[in-house]
Amino acid sequence: MIGVDISVDGLESALKQIGAFDSLPDGVVGAVFSGGAYGPSGRYEQYVQSAQHQAAVHQGRWQTDEDVAAKRADDVRNEFAQMVRTIASGGRVSVRSAVGRALKIIYDDMIVYPPPPAGSRYVRTGELRSSYRYETKV
Repeated sequence: MIGVDISVDGLESALKQIGAFDSLPDGVVGAVFSGGAYGPSGRYEQYVQSAQHQAAVHQGRWQTDEDVAAKRADDVRNEFAQMVRTIASGGRVSVRSAVGRALKIIYDDMIVYPPPPAGSRYVRTGELRSSYRYETKV
């Protein structure tokens, strides 16, 4: 599985190959991940968007899980900071909703496809995009 997790301090990090959502480490409150994109040669999402396993043909064109985590770090921190400010001012907050909003920031970026290369005959099926989802643990 590839994707991005969000820990209790609001910082994201790239997920390693962890196998299942339930096996996320303690302190992780949610994750955006691919449940598996399949093509004629089997599962392929890790070769497209995993920073650790990205195939050379995709490098420089497809963003990786680590690229998205780095790009959206401030947005996720801001979501958590707003939650803390609301609590500090006596307001009520749904932690689940705040985590969900932070995860959606990551999810919306992970499902963006790059433009196809000039002259490409490859037909995009949408399989990779539709394989992504996000879940909270709170």
